[in-house]
Parts: sequence; structure tokens; C-alpha cells
Amino acid sequence: MSAQAGVPRRGAAGTPGHRNATILDFRRLRAFVAVAEELHFRRAADRLVMTQSPLSRIIKGLEHDLGLALFTRNKRRVQLTTAGASLLADARLLLNLAEESLVRARIVGTAATERAEGDRG
Repeated sequence: MSAQAGVPRRGAAGTPGHRNATILDFRRLRAFVAVAEELHFRRAADRLVMTQSPLSRIIKGLEHDLGLALFTRNKRRVQLTTAGASLLADARLLLNLAEESLVRARIVGTAATERAEGDRG
């Protein structure tokens, strides 16, 4: 806490600027969703056009940074934990929203470019 009572320091856990803000980057989200949907690391790696080893490291790192297991694993199967299932729903929404945002930005950018070129002509 800062000198002002009750005001968290910048970067305190759970506040903007804390390391948690970067735990869920899009690369990690895409990797998590692929494994969660395939429930198989090799197939998820193939889907992401990567090898299994780096994908496993991404997922283990994400679980470590979150401090919880997203999957239960054994030699024969991979299953989502309850926490993993909860994150999957939100991860899908976030990735879809990011894609929609890029599409909208491209549409707006194209329209603005066309208007600007029309004004010059």
C-alpha cells in the first residue's frame, strides 16, 4: 500500500501493471485453446504448426504463472480441470474479439484510405 491508506501501489498484485497483466498473451491463449480443444498435445501442436515440446513448455509456463493446473495429464489422456474449462470459455471470447477488432480496424483503415485518395483526385 502507498502512503495513502487503502491505495494499492502501482504493480501490486491484482492491479494494472502487475505481472498478471501479461500472463495471457495471445500466443499463450491460442496454445491453451488448441490443447483444450484437441485434448492432445501432438494434435494441438500440429494445428499450431509447431512441435510438441515448445507447446508443452508454453502450457507448463502458463500453469506456473497462473499458479494452477489447467489440465490433468497421464500417458493416455489429457483432460481440462474445472479452472481450465472456465478459462477456455473466456479465452475463446478474447481471441474472437481480437480477430473481430482487427477486421474492423482494417475496414475502417481501408475506407479512410479510399476517402483520402478520393479527396485528392
